Amino acid sequence: MAASYVLQTGDESVLDEDVPFLEAPLLEPDQHEIYIMPRVSAETASLFEHCVRAIKHSMKYGSHGLPLIGSGDWNDGLNRVGHRGRGESVWLGWFLVTVLDDFAPLCERRGRADLAQQYRDEARWLAGMLELAWDGDWYRRAYFDDATPLGSVQNEECKIDSLTQSWAVISRAAQPPRAERAMNAVRAHLVRRDARLVLLLTVALCTACALCLAALSRVALGGASQS
Repeated sequence: MAASYVLQTGDESVLDEDVPFLEAPLLEPDQHEIYIMPRVSAETASLFEHCVRAIKHSMKYGSHGLPLIGSGDWNDGLNRVGHRGRGESVWLGWFLVTVLDDFAPLCERRGRADLAQQYRDEARWLAGMLELAWDGDWYRRAYFDDATPLGSVQNEECKIDSLTQSWAVISRAAQPPRAERAMNAVRAHLVRRDARLVLLLTVALCTACALCLAALSRVALGGASQS
């Protein structure tokens, strides 16, 4: 977002703005997520330093050389893909390549040629890892903790996810023939012209939805019985 802002406005002074951090307790070993109001830290740093720290935190990879997904990336509904700490996100890989490529020139102009080179090298390496997530006609969406792929033709649900294909193109890092083939798959499987819709994915995650509804029902019934 910061790199995009600078690119669109030409205002690099925003990177010098002093901004506080947010503080919150680390998750306990048995916690996968928590809803709290974080505290504003007394520690501050430039927006540029915030970005550098965020990028460093993002460069943690799993067995396929892809960013760890944790309890969800852009799609909160995938919060059980990597909740044990080993699942990986293909989409987050394309996004991180974009961030690294866009932020490298800013580092260079601020006298951090070392960071610029590191980011470019990392982006090039990551792009290579992402090509290994090619499923034959499109890119996979993620890998579960046990390395099972998601967004693959072998899946009964979520065989193809539009986000991964779109960002393969947006990142400009995918091999052009594959990027074109992936978008053809989106048009074939996800575009519903009669309904004027573009689906996020198909086939719908019915099993996950059923599990969520069952859990909500148990909570509702438990709350009703206690009242």
